Amino acid sequence: MPAQESTWRLRIKHERTHLGLTQAELGFAAGLSAEAIRKYERGGRTPTRRHLLDILEALHVPPRRVREILADAGFVPEPGPVPSDSLTGYAYPLAEARLEIERSSWPRFVTGGAMDVLAANRAANDLWGVDVAGELRRRDRAGAHVIPAMAESWFAGHVANFDELLGVVISVLKGIPDGAAALDNPSPWAEKVLGALAATNPQAVGPLLDLWEATPPQQIRPRWDYPVVWREPEGEIRFVGLVTVANERDGLSFNDWIPVDAPSHVVLEQVLAARRGGFAPPTSGSPRGVGRR
Repeated sequence: MPAQESTWRLRIKHERTHLGLTQAELGFAAGLSAEAIRKYERGGRTPTRRHLLDILEALHVPPRRVREILADAGFVPEPGPVPSDSLTGYAYPLAEARLEIERSSWPRFVTGGAMDVLAANRAANDLWGVDVAGELRRRDRAGAHVIPAMAESWFAGHVANFDELLGVVISVLKGIPDGAAALDNPSPWAEKVLGALAATNPQAVGPLLDLWEATPPQQIRPRWDYPVVWREPEGEIRFVGLVTVANERDGLSFNDWIPVDAPSHVVLEQVLAARRGGFAPPTSGSPRGVGRR
């Protein structure tokens, strides 16, 4: 295999296995056969530029990575935005993003291009009452997607504006240009996310699909926000969830849950102090599930 071909072929295989897709599933999502995917990965065949783009869209590969893979495969890359890769240290690799989120006293976490949680700081772990790193070791990537995570009682039982927040997530997913995350005509990856949701809360799938149909897409921007109303026995915490691109190339984003007013800051500090002082773990409350008020 020529050296210039090996990198992009390995990248396709890595992205496919990282999402937990078989060659047949990826082929179906990209409109190709499993045999074509197998030959692309092993070096027996080279895809057309259009077929390669279809594969990369099905794999949720971020735009800057798409341009790199196209160039590595010998195709003219898509035009890209600034800044260029010549700006050393501009983007956060995941390891540095994990360190960066720990600098904050409020909950912060990192999501990937497939809307999966990749890391969370101590404040987020304490507020949610979960060991995120442990959960990520236990789950596959579909199980770490924000939708099945939101349906679990430790999250849904605390969020007062659950349907509003889920609507924001859906609007963002529907605004992703490649459409690979669509739930009305789900790709193999989207089916895995729905399967993870069904394993968490089977009653949530139907209302989720109804909300998907009723929610318009949101224009994707490098910085946007969403409201979170979190309830604890100590009181209510109102956050603005601020999303900022951390690494366009790898599709990483920071999510900051910043208390919006003084009472919210006070309650958050009380809750975190209680968690860290050896008091009882957070009360999960009764599971709300998708679509319940």
